[in-house]
Order: sequence, then C-alpha cells, then structure tokens
Amino acid sequence: MMRYHSILIGILVFGTPVAAQADSSWGRFEGDVRGVWVEAEPRPKFKLTDDFIYHDPSNMQWTAPSGAIVDGASIPRLFWSVIGNPFGGRYWKASVIHDHYCDAKTRSDKATHRSFYYAMLADGVPVAKADLMYWAVRTFGPAWKTVTRVVVKRDCSSGTCKDVRVNEKQTLALKSPDLGNPVVEKLAIAKFNAILKTLKTSDGEVLDIGAMGNVSSGLDSIDANSQNYREIFNSDDLMNRPGSLGLLSDEDLSSYEDVPGWKDGQLPDGAQLNDPATVEASPDSSAFILRAPGDAQFGDRLDIDQQMLNEAQIQLQNPQAD
Repeated sequence: MMRYHSILIGILVFGTPVAAQADSSWGRFEGDVRGVWVEAEPRPKFKLTDDFIYHDPSNMQWTAPSGAIVDGASIPRLFWSVIGNPFGGRYWKASVIHDHYCDAKTRSDKATHRSFYYAMLADGVPVAKADLMYWAVRTFGPAWKTVTRVVVKRDCSSGTCKDVRVNEKQTLALKSPDLGNPVVEKLAIAKFNAILKTLKTSDGEVLDIGAMGNVSSGLDSIDANSQNYREIFNSDDLMNRPGSLGLLSDEDLSSYEDVPGWKDGQLPDGAQLNDPATVEASPDSSAFILRAPGDAQFGDRLDIDQQMLNEAQIQLQNPQAD
C-alpha cells in the first residue's frame, strides 16, 4: 500500500522567507510547492497536490500540475553532494518545474533547461552557481527532439474508410552520457570540478579554459561548450581521446559554497594546456589534463587501472552490455 506524508515545502525547506533574495527580473512563482511524499525506489518521490506555476522573464507560463510526481532526477544526482539536494536547496522550486517538463517533453529541451536557469535566479540562486547547474544539465541531463513523420491512418469520417497519410509529430529522447559507467563518472566529476573552480575563481565571468583561451559564461557560450562535451562524453571512443576534455581537477570538493576556486585565485593558463608538464607545475596541484588512453594520470589522478579502462570501453561501444 502506498503511503503519503503531507508536507508544505515552502515552510519545511526554506524556513525563512525567500522573497528577500529573489530577483523578479528573472520571472516569478505563484504560491508554494505543496504535496505529499510517495514511497518509491530507490528514494521517495514528491506528488504535487496543487498546481505550481512559474512565469519566465518573457512571461511564458510553466505549470507543474497537481498530480505531477517529481524527484529531482532531471538534475544529475552525481553532483548533488556539491550543488545540494534539490529537496533541501534553494533551487527546489526550479527543479519542480524542470522535472515536470523533462518528463512531459512538451517544450524543447533547450527551452526547458533555460527555464530552469531563469527559475533558479528568480529564487535567489547565485548567478555563478546557476551557470554551473545549467552547464551540468545541458551536458549530462535529459535531451530530446521533436520530429515530423508520415504515418498511415484509417479515416472513416466520410462513411467510406480509406488509408490516408498524415504528418505526425513525435518526441524522441536523445542519448545522455552514461554516468553509470565508472570511468565516465570519474571523468565527469573531474570536468565538473574544473568548471566549478573556474567559475568561482572568475566570479562567474569564465566558464572553462581551453587552449585557445578562456570560455565566457554567457548562456549561448554555455550551450556551445556543454554540447561539445556532451558529444565527447557520448562518444564510443571517449577513451581514445581523453585530451578533448581539456582541463580537469581531481580535488575532492565539498559543498559549492565552500569551494574557494583555483589556488591563489589564479586561473590556469589555457595557452599551456598543450604542455602537461606546465599544467602539473601550476600553483593548483589538482589541475591536470589527459593525453592518451595509457596516460598515467588515469591511475594517478582518477584511480583508474587498465582493466577498468578496458571494461569502460566495452560499455561505451556496447551500451546494452553489462
């Protein structure tokens, strides 16, 4: 028997009024998130008992309807320990809207992820943290596309039945990086760490550091950067070109708020990324790059041995293989 536990998230999670730190220029919410916990595996889910509405900066309405069930899964769980659990963080309201539309897929994935970004800012999430989370969902989160296909349907409306061809829109889920693959998981964390440290060091001005220079943190720039890494992480030859992931960090990070950034407040020099020795000699000892499948850094930095690499490669080339 399914058990329910009534709860008012606005009081339980936020405790103090959130409006003081909210920024209405990024949109507005209507009411609080209300619902009941539903027992589920591997963790409880939350069922809305009232519509919850967000109006984005263009005044487009995003509604998570009463009865919708959310669990924060649209934000990669791998990063919760750093960015915070969606059920207990300031981005809870944004995640409710995001979860629903990632499940419903009634709007484009880009628009859905952008609404998540704007909703975070509307609820007081710092811009640099919102940039990081937007990058994370664009790189590792759900993605889909709508295609138009010609299908044959039986039409009997005129009294005589006949086959007619009609255009029908279908939504197709796109492949996401396999964070269940232990090597992909470790590489994803190392890249996420480097992005986080770069954003913190630059006060949100710089997202990533490449051989051609710094990558800014504007939304269009984040879109391009994340889609590039998404393609790399989805590639079945990821292990053969680890250098394409650029600057990485093996620092064991705690919560977002406690991460100071790169050591001494200095961004690594992108022009030096082609010289592993120079990167290794940088002030921040957590900075590193990978050059080839046999790079010693796999073992030294990521605790990945050759057997793990081989098994991960098999998984990437045969997604259904265990």
